[in-house]
Amino acid sequence: MAKICLDPSVPLPAFCALNIANLPAVDATHVDMSAVLAEFSALRREVHAMAELREEVKTLKGLLHGGCLMYPAGSCVKESTATTSTDEGTTRSFASTAQQLAGDAAAFTNVLRKPRQKPVKPTKLVVGKSAANQHVRSVATVRTVDIFVSRLHPTTTEDELAQCVDAMKGDIDVKQVAFNRLKSKYENLYVSYHVEILVDSAALGQAVDVFMAADKWPSGIFVKRFFKKRNGSVQE
Repeated sequence: MAKICLDPSVPLPAFCALNIANLPAVDATHVDMSAVLAEFSALRREVHAMAELREEVKTLKGLLHGGCLMYPAGSCVKESTATTSTDEGTTRSFASTAQQLAGDAAAFTNVLRKPRQKPVKPTKLVVGKSAANQHVRSVATVRTVDIFVSRLHPTTTEDELAQCVDAMKGDIDVKQVAFNRLKSKYENLYVSYHVEILVDSAALGQAVDVFMAADKWPSGIFVKRFFKKRNGSVQE
């Protein structure tokens, strides 16, 4: 028997497993060849798939370098042979169509755009201040300085507030002063007023500077501008 096995001229029977997953299990002291063969088979499939992907990428690169246009249907049309349909039902290349249109003066129309107009700069408004020139008189106009005054003592009256404004105005010609007591959140702690000071239009800037100066109001009084809404109501 040993002579037969060692004689290279004697063919020996070969065995193979069609399904390596059904091979009997082995103990822990031996190598599980079925698992090794299964991993090897999976590796071969992955290598084969990578080879197919490599060939596809190579084909795509060739198509791109060759100047082909790829369409969803998978057809490849060369740019030099691309054709367009005409009204007569015939086809011709894009290059010939472009050459024909280039020679036609009516094929392309240039649209002339209107030149942009430069924005008109607003004219500067000045208000006369000369006291020496009295040959003509202007119409008397007045403006209102709306001020919000708060953190006043709860017992503060409108007469006291009027005396405070009169002491602050200096040489400003104040036409009229109106006071509107506002509803405070804590009326037992402080009161707030909306003060309307009517002055000449020419003295509006000076009046705002005076009545919004911190050193003019008593210490601790909170003061800021009021602005009217479109409906005429007053807001802070």
